[in-house]
Amino acid sequence: EANYSKKQILEGYLNTIYYGHGAYGIEAAAHYYFGKPAKQLTLSEAAMLAGIPKGPYYYSPFINEKRAKARQKTVLSSMAEAGYISEKEAEQAYQTPLVYSRHHEAGKKKIAPYFQDVVKYALRNQLGLDERVIETGGL
Repeated sequence: EANYSKKQILEGYLNTIYYGHGAYGIEAAAHYYFGKPAKQLTLSEAAMLAGIPKGPYYYSPFINEKRAKARQKTVLSSMAEAGYISEKEAEQAYQTPLVYSRHHEAGKKKIAPYFQDVVKYALRNQLGLDERVIETGGL
């Protein structure tokens, strides 16, 4: 906190944390899970994503939606207890059906996805390559 505000620290965290399935950062997660920018997420969608980083595989709605919904409920309850939303808003968000973006699943099966994620992370953060170069194979 000596060099950055709490808001800057939170923004940095949300932009780098792993959300599973190769998605790093809230923007990538919003596109991966819901096919839209993070700015356009509903409360229900945002609460679902907020629960994933605790266990990206364990809480992935694509792996186990029941577990993911339970985690979403925990997030919404915490928000209501902290006064960010009302109990009614929390319940409405929980009851709202989620429509996931599944177009990305049809294409490719990954081999050693965790290893690929680690290599991509190193290419971005240690070598400074941008995502387009990495994904299009322009190395």
